[in-house]
Amino acid sequence: MAAVQTGSELFEQRWSTYDRILAGNHLFHRELYAELRKYLRATFTEPIEVLDLGCGDCHYLAEQLVVDGEVCLIASFTGVDLAAGALEAARENIRKALRQGTPTHFANSDIVKFVADSPQRFDLAFASYSVHHLTLEQKDQLVQHLAKALKPGGVYFQADWKFLPQEGKDDISRHARECDLPETLDTWRSLAYKHGFSSCTILDTHPHPDTGFCLVMQK
Repeated sequence: MAAVQTGSELFEQRWSTYDRILAGNHLFHRELYAELRKYLRATFTEPIEVLDLGCGDCHYLAEQLVVDGEVCLIASFTGVDLAAGALEAARENIRKALRQGTPTHFANSDIVKFVADSPQRFDLAFASYSVHHLTLEQKDQLVQHLAKALKPGGVYFQADWKFLPQEGKDDISRHARECDLPETLDTWRSLAYKHGFSSCTILDTHPHPDTGFCLVMQK
């Protein structure tokens, strides 16, 4: 009997697919991270503690956190992903976007479990197309734990699908059918208010508004 693969092993295998999607900017990662950069600069004036859920290799994030040679004001950075290979690249990529000596931590972990167990409190938690892999029950748990993991006034910033994508490549289509579980905007708002967030808003600047959205929850 074939051994049952763990979630980490499955994500490790599929990282090559994610990497091709990222390289082609098929999910508008460049624009989404640029929107995150603008949001950070408009919202925070002091260095912030950042948590990246499903951080991958941090390639686009690192690019967008540096503007005209100036790095973003980040007090510490924590990246979480199930793909251990991606985390190796993330360590090198994010270093270029942070001031020298900025503390960093990377965890090869399930994002819900990490947030539930983390003793650290964050100003910003960020997720880019990672939470749609979770069931509704897991999303509910994630928002519940985020409400405790964020500092007062902290922000959860998320990019997600409105509906299942139908890509031309077989492996991407198969992945979407088997693994993608997006929720409606009303569901996300319901989860936010259920767990005590003061606001849940949708940014209207998503580069592909018919298929995706940028959601912001604030404590």
